[in-house]
Amino acid sequence: MISKLKFQLTDFIKELDPRALLLFYVLFIAIVLIQNPLKQKIIVGVFTLIFLLMLFSGYPLSQYIKRLLAIYPMIFFVTIMLPLTDTSNTGEIFISILGTKIYKTGLDSFIILNIKMLFIFALSLLITKICGTFRLLKSLESLNFPVWIISILLYMRHLFYLLSSEQSRIQTAFHARYRYLPIIKRINVLRGISIVFLTRTIERSDRIYTAMLSKGFSGKIPNTIKTNWRISDTLFSCGFVLYFWVILYAY
Repeated sequence: MISKLKFQLTDFIKELDPRALLLFYVLFIAIVLIQNPLKQKIIVGVFTLIFLLMLFSGYPLSQYIKRLLAIYPMIFFVTIMLPLTDTSNTGEIFISILGTKIYKTGLDSFIILNIKMLFIFALSLLITKICGTFRLLKSLESLNFPVWIISILLYMRHLFYLLSSEQSRIQTAFHARYRYLPIIKRINVLRGISIVFLTRTIERSDRIYTAMLSKGFSGKIPNTIKTNWRISDTLFSCGFVLYFWVILYAY
């Protein structure tokens, strides 16, 4: 019974119109950015919602956790200086380590910003997984987004696959030839490889664009996928609006 219900919820989420999910995405980000995530009802409500969507999205939770762990170091290093800054000029020191002062307001800002960025990235990953690239771009087209934006997004999607493949080949060659060199020499080799990689990236991008023009590319990439707004999309939209109202205003 439980497995059947899970499959039904998974199918319901996967068949949602991307426009309903985009509306949910916009409202979700607005709430995360405006509200303080350290409030218990906010963090519990938002985390529960993300967890349930991950659970019924049809993809293993381990995939989402792995991607979040992969992106978090970048978030951490972007915000690492905040605890050393008195963002509100209160002068309140949380702790001092070897003469380095960690301010309470800066630490609070660090925690809040990390939570917000993790929530936003987690939902971005969810929406992309649930909708799929082409359905998501089709929904942007139906919402009258500029054609050049949609074409760039689709072009970048294919370019990222090419770059990933190129980077994998370079990494394999590096490990096969230079793994036994001293660390200093390996750094010098990596520096040269990075220059070659960036140069080949630009050259490949130019070749791809030239090939697209020669085949009649006019700035618009056809997308034959169709989207239909159904009653289930209306119910989903009303449901998450009510949910957000409850976690914001209900006591």
